[in-house]
Amino acid sequence: MTSFRIRAAICSAGAAAVAALTLPVAPTAHADDQWAGISMSPDGKYSAVTSKQPSSDAALKAAKSNCPQPECTVEWTFKGGCGAFSKAGNGASLSIGTGPTKDAAEKSALANGGPGSNIIASVCAGG
Repeated sequence: MTSFRIRAAICSAGAAAVAALTLPVAPTAHADDQWAGISMSPDGKYSAVTSKQPSSDAALKAAKSNCPQPECTVEWTFKGGCGAFSKAGNGASLSIGTGPTKDAAEKSALANGGPGSNIIASVCAGG
């Protein structure tokens, strides 16, 4: 009876070790090395975003290609993290915000835009 308990304990410990080694691992696509871009019209009517780009130029080109031209003249690229544009409640100005998450970037943009602001576009460099 004792040897059965020992074998059962060893099997359980082995299964736990295998399970721990087979847990899914997050992708290592270093978002800090990736670029994102936002292109939009000054009135916020048109916007386009891109992520997972290898450079600032690539991010800008990708965002601009998805935004109606020549309306999209407001352009912004950033490396790593997340970014957002907000439009002031009175429609007179645009503000940006950054953060480690999309939610944090949007909250920052809204705070920078003041009361009544709304999010126009947001994106994270890693997607």
